[in-house]
Amino acid sequence: GNYDTATASTEFNISGLAAPEQALNPFLLSSFFSSYCSTIANMEWFGNSWEGEEVVFPSRDDQPSTTWKLGAKLAEEKFNILPKRWLTAKSGPSEAWVPFACTQVGASGPEHVIKIYMQIPHGSTMSDKPESRGMQRHQKPSSDARAELEGLQILTQNQCTSAPRLVNYLQREQDDTMWIPGGYIFFILMTKCPGKPIQNFHKEPLTKRNEIRQAFEDAYKECQRCGVINGDNSRDNLLWDDVAKKCYIVDFKMWTTPSPGTVWSERTLKVWFLHDRKGLV
Repeated sequence: GNYDTATASTEFNISGLAAPEQALNPFLLSSFFSSYCSTIANMEWFGNSWEGEEVVFPSRDDQPSTTWKLGAKLAEEKFNILPKRWLTAKSGPSEAWVPFACTQVGASGPEHVIKIYMQIPHGSTMSDKPESRGMQRHQKPSSDARAELEGLQILTQNQCTSAPRLVNYLQREQDDTMWIPGGYIFFILMTKCPGKPIQNFHKEPLTKRNEIRQAFEDAYKECQRCGVINGDNSRDNLLWDDVAKKCYIVDFKMWTTPSPGTVWSERTLKVWFLHDRKGLV
């Protein structure tokens, strides 16, 4: 979720890869998982080939078509890989996602963000032939991608100032040279929030921590009033603008609609790891 950090934070899911219990050797299984996890964790699904690519977004909501040039990745790639045995089930897609900086071609406006969600192969099928990987294709983007789009639509419609503003979106099919020929690749164009991810929070002086907590409370309450509560409670998804003393919430692939009568609770600080630890001054 963070748009300005170089800190690695790979997410993946390889549940369900184990053999039947009676066939398991604990040492061999541990060795297998260690090797497999290391291989998967070092995968670069997007690589370095995207920088410089141009993405043409369609005309939408009375706005003309625009072209945006991708810059550097703004965070480490994250991904969710489902086990190969799920190929026979009606499962969702395996997926990788990453935000890129971008600038509009032929314009001198501010830098924006394009977040890309891309279908990737299920576990142990990465080296299969393209036509075989293509059998996994999904035409519809994942629930995470669709949730982020909907969350940003709601926040933008309600003029939220504490989250990115949705500008446009685009879905394309992957070609035969990509991970899942015929699978989806989904682009979300949004404004870039100022500030940097909140790091080393508990090493900051108390006055600074209180400043950040108050700004987070303000941002959280504004998003709530606008109809969205971010459920991905990681400090990676909070940006702190130290000049304006303002907090921004990003990454809305997991969110809920506030219930009537929902009120702010100090427990929210703990959920987002912004509470003071025992003995901290």
